[in-house]
Order: sequence, then C-alpha cells, then structure tokens
Amino acid sequence: MAATIAGAPVSPGLVHTAYVGIAGFCLVAIFGVIILNTDRPLAAAGRAAQGLANRVTHGRRPPLTGLDTRLLADRDTIKSVLGKNWWQAVLLTTGRLGFDFCCLLAALRATGTHPRPSVVLLAYATANVIALVPVTPGGLGLVEASLGGLLILAGVHGGDAFLATLAYRLVSYWLPLSAGAPAYLIFRHRYRGAAPRPARTHP
Repeated sequence: MAATIAGAPVSPGLVHTAYVGIAGFCLVAIFGVIILNTDRPLAAAGRAAQGLANRVTHGRRPPLTGLDTRLLADRDTIKSVLGKNWWQAVLLTTGRLGFDFCCLLAALRATGTHPRPSVVLLAYATANVIALVPVTPGGLGLVEASLGGLLILAGVHGGDAFLATLAYRLVSYWLPLSAGAPAYLIFRHRYRGAAPRPARTHP
C-alpha cells in the first residue's frame, strides 16, 4: 500500500489483496467497538451459542444457562480494566491480526500462487475461529490442517497450500516462542537472589 501511494508500479493482484485486507480488518475494528459499547449483539451471540450447545449436548449434559449474562459480565470486566484506553486495545488487536494476515499472504506469494484474496481472508478467519477450540495449545495441528485444507478449497495447489501454511505458522507461532527461553534466562540473571521483603508487623 505504501508503494502504491508513492507511485511505484505494483501488481494489481497485490493492490486488490491490500484493499480486501484493509476492508476486512476495518470491519474487525468496527465489530470490536460495537461489542465493547453495546449489549444487544453480544447477548444475542451468547443466546445463539447457548442454544446450539444445548442442542448438541441434549440429554448428555445439564442444559447451559445464562451464557449471555456471563459474556456481558466478562465484557464489562475487560472494559473496566482497559478503562479509557479500550480503543487502543481494539486498534492494536486489529493491527496484530492485519500483520498476521499479511504474513500468510507473503507465504502464499512466496510459493508462486495467486489465490483470490477474499477467499484467503475467509480461510484465515475460519482457521482463527478453529484455533479458539481448546484442544491443543495455540491450535497446534488444528490450524495447520484446517488452514491448509481451506486454502486448497480456495484454489491453491495442495503442496503449495501446506508449504505456505507451515511457513506462516513457523514465523507467526514458532518463531516468537523461541524468545521465551532467552527471556526467562535474562529474567533469572537480572533478578537472581531478589526476594520479596517481608511485611513489617507492628507490635
């Protein structure tokens, strides 16, 4: 997008992809603002999820109740913690998703494929929803399998789809994890021997 504004020649496919990505993540930001400031959409989503869960587990588990109320209470807790900076959280979350989506697009472009960006955005959104299922840490395995399959449905060759998916997950999931061990060692070295001071007691 910056190259386009500067007047540099850019592939029309990349421009289309950029526009689709910007529009999609603007919708995410708008959705976040609505959820944080209005009760009706979140409550309706809670009731819908509650009804679906009760149909799936009918006769096997006690019926789920009060999910809409819990969602609203959790939303209010999050909003109270964020305070006046809630809009920054929305923008930063949207920006993180935008850069993450661009990472996937870059991996696809590196394989030489040119799928429709709107379908790639749909595959990306679906894979992120699947990653929310608490089966494996960070959706490990679930995201790779689902995203690879969805990209194949988007018109990407099977080998290219899974190669791009693995490259994307390597950069977006595994690479940040590699900073954990050095950060832990630096923390231990810096605060070694430091212990919390005991609270003073008054006679």
